[in-house]
Amino acid sequence: MKRFTALIVLVVSLVSVQVDALEADQYQIWKNLSLPDSTDVVNQYLNEELQTFLSTDINKRYHSLSCFDVAQKFMFYIRPHFFLDRLKRDLIQEGDATFYPESHNIFEAYHHSIYRGPVWPFIMPVAQTIRINNVFTGTDKIDHFFSSGRKYFRVYRRYLKKGLSSNEAEMKAIEYGNGELQEKGILGYWSSAAFSYADLESNYQGMRMGIDLCDAKQPVLEHDTATTWRVARPINIRHYVNPLWDEAFNNSYFLSFRKHGAEKVIKNEYCEMADDASVQALWREYQKRLKPSLHTDYLRGLMKVGAVPNPESQSLQSLCGFPKGKMDRPWVWGLPAHF
Repeated sequence: MKRFTALIVLVVSLVSVQVDALEADQYQIWKNLSLPDSTDVVNQYLNEELQTFLSTDINKRYHSLSCFDVAQKFMFYIRPHFFLDRLKRDLIQEGDATFYPESHNIFEAYHHSIYRGPVWPFIMPVAQTIRINNVFTGTDKIDHFFSSGRKYFRVYRRYLKKGLSSNEAEMKAIEYGNGELQEKGILGYWSSAAFSYADLESNYQGMRMGIDLCDAKQPVLEHDTATTWRVARPINIRHYVNPLWDEAFNNSYFLSFRKHGAEKVIKNEYCEMADDASVQALWREYQKRLKPSLHTDYLRGLMKVGAVPNPESQSLQSLCGFPKGKMDRPWVWGLPAHF
């Protein structure tokens, strides 16, 4: 039985590595900070797909569904399973968005990444980096935004139905994301030996988009008639992608067998590069744009009591011995327990 369980864990982990839990190396993008911003391309694609979805699916078969049902089905439509992410697939293969490295170089990029070396999962092609809302982030975060974000959204809805307030239901969803089925397990520790705070942020923001489709001052969706859903205002991905999606800025916590390799590469290759004026300017801009949230407040509290790993010792500032004020970690992690 133990062997069977171990085999199942191995298979699940391998699947996760190949299609969902790839990690991007945002340090590599420092060599290509001129990567064009793809925000407008992503927004155009999302809104075209939402219109297509409403025209060909929901309004024909599910016109009586609640708005939250429609929102959840749209998120599933964009990324229905491990092997299909419409947004990432279409933008990378056929769209006008720009990525680094190019698709044919992702295995080569692994050998120059912070993840290189003979550690689990041994061969892990890096996720590509895309620039959205002037934030450099991995395409794996797009996966998290729709897939894990939808799961957060489902938990959120479940607890709303049980009578919890919106904030209380959000907290339940955030707690779910910290569990064994998400970052502490299949999508983090087990597959890539990392606890990624950027993953958690993109998960949370995916849930926020699901909520905003229906429950915002200006919702995205509305009933045009008793039988027709329509777009009241366009989705704007800028509302969700923020500097905490950049895993160099908002660094992960690596387990020991990946930690040593990543730390060595950062010390040997990126401490000196961090003195570059353009890299420091990016950091300052990121810091200015940060806003605390229910999500960051919750995770900060867990860090303080050791319930989640504190990645401070693996940050660029700590590894390079920089003084306070130079390449600091996101300031939201240093706030008091409640902002």
